[in-house]
Amino acid sequence: MSNSYSDALPLEQQPLRSVFTNSMPEILASLNISLVVSTYQAGKVIFVRNDNGKVNTHFRNFRKPMGIALKGNRLTIGGANSVWYLRDMPALAPKIEPVGRHDACFVPRRVHVTGDIDIHEMAWSDDDDLWIVNTKFCCLSTLDLDHSFYPRWRPHFVSHLAPQDRCHLNGLAMVNGQPKYVTALG
Repeated sequence: MSNSYSDALPLEQQPLRSVFTNSMPEILASLNISLVVSTYQAGKVIFVRNDNGKVNTHFRNFRKPMGIALKGNRLTIGGANSVWYLRDMPALAPKIEPVGRHDACFVPRRVHVTGDIDIHEMAWSDDDDLWIVNTKFCCLSTLDLDHSFYPRWRPHFVSHLAPQDRCHLNGLAMVNGQPKYVTALG
């Protein structure tokens, strides 16, 4: 039996911590990148960056975030029943405390309601479609204004669309800006 305070809290209220190798800040700095990571168990999207030789993490709450896609100044996050569209607002970054240490500030701009489709992965195509791995309905989908999702492809062994997660479609790879490969667990 645990007597830890955090073990007594519901999972979504437990504090998060990060562990990383000593080389992580150097890797982020040398590649001039930040990482965006989702953890649906904790309901967080985590921004990871080098901050003067140390790893800095910034947590944001989303309901069951999984799929993340970035194209230009657009960051999209697939959650429990929606896709969040965020935009980098460059004029805001220099004003964030501590001043002068931020190069981007992603601000929510809109939300598309998808319903419960278990968005495991997302990617932007060259023709500006957001492709979604729709795990619940075993298909690749895009979004449009008139539908929760628009099914575009399903494996040949899935006979029809139904909210049954029959093959646990979960990964997507793009080639030449178009969907080419998917992964599934069976």
